[in-house]
Amino acid sequence: MGWRSWLGIPEKKVEGRAVQWPFDVGPPRYALGTTDQNTALSLHAVFAASRLLADSVACLPLHVYRDAGGRREKVAASTFFDRPSAYGTQFDWVYQCMTSLLLHGNSFGLVVSRDGYGYPTAIEWLRPDHVSCEEGDTIYSTKWRYNGREVPREDMFHIRAYALPGCILGVSPIRQFASTISSGLAANDYGNTWYANGGFPPGTFKNTQMTISPESADEIKARLARSISSRTPLVYGQDWDYTPVSVPPEEAQFLESMKLTASQIAAIYDVPAERVAGEPGGSLTYATQEQDQIRLALTTQKWCTRLEHAFFGLLPQRQYVRFNLDAMIRTDIKTRHEVYKIDREIGIKNVDEMRELEDLPPLPNGEGKDYTPLQAQVAVTTAEAQPRRALTEDAPDGQPSRPRLVS
Repeated sequence: MGWRSWLGIPEKKVEGRAVQWPFDVGPPRYALGTTDQNTALSLHAVFAASRLLADSVACLPLHVYRDAGGRREKVAASTFFDRPSAYGTQFDWVYQCMTSLLLHGNSFGLVVSRDGYGYPTAIEWLRPDHVSCEEGDTIYSTKWRYNGREVPREDMFHIRAYALPGCILGVSPIRQFASTISSGLAANDYGNTWYANGGFPPGTFKNTQMTISPESADEIKARLARSISSRTPLVYGQDWDYTPVSVPPEEAQFLESMKLTASQIAAIYDVPAERVAGEPGGSLTYATQEQDQIRLALTTQKWCTRLEHAFFGLLPQRQYVRFNLDAMIRTDIKTRHEVYKIDREIGIKNVDEMRELEDLPPLPNGEGKDYTPLQAQVAVTTAEAQPRRALTEDAPDGQPSRPRLVS
């Protein structure tokens, strides 16, 4: 019985999407340390940054193209990316890949089925903390294990981020910046304790007329604490003077520490700081909202390029994938249609491509596939529509007149 049997995968490489996960085969090979995935995600900045990038990439349209000798053609037939996993949609599959890359620096996929030509028909993402790698002298001698069981190298689909030369595995952000994340979590816990206690730090309770024994002082202190906790008035004699030590929340150091941590997390993931509750670089106005989207699109493009190159090996020769980044930047309707008009006039896009961005069907009979610039179309149409006029040209005496064609 081989490893395919205990994974629930057919021995023959035929298409089959059912897979059973071996959660009882042993502990993981290594632990994530003091700051693991779930702990890191409890920090709002880490959760916001990873969610922002994962959402941005997963929601982009993913198209498969064929290289047709210098030009590309969209593949209309069903491909691997129509349903890459039995456990969710294409969005879920890309999203899980991104979260693994963003938190662990690696995404590990198990090829669970192939077609008759040996190309994958389904890949299931594995838990990164359950995967171990024994690096050999070359990449071909590297051994992969999942929950302690060896997985054939050809069935392990590996994508890495933050790659270092000479290293098979990518750098894990939550391990590399564990101290930054821990500082943010400590500041968050301090803030929760602050508000749980009513936002009041300890104060002074003084009597100027008499000496109080320790027992009486403890009793008076307990009465004061109960009154503050229950937010009820405290009645006491005229000789008592209570002075609370109040610190405005905006002046408390933990708030600045939380903002600093959020800004650091934003710098780690290269996202706008204001998107993760960090300190913005400047005020965002209506005019700069589009620039903010463009900035996020530039960061998203880097991740899309990494995935496009990794997915290239999953398709037959001369086929490749592209994320449509234009669908990410959504300007106002007037500006968007002005851009469409310019793109069509100079022949950058055809009508069907622009209709696709607006979630509209293509024009019938292939009318929207023409890339000819509008000026060239107008010139040809005008020349064809203008009638030719036959004029009589004067001839020398004694000879018949001959016609002259004038456009």
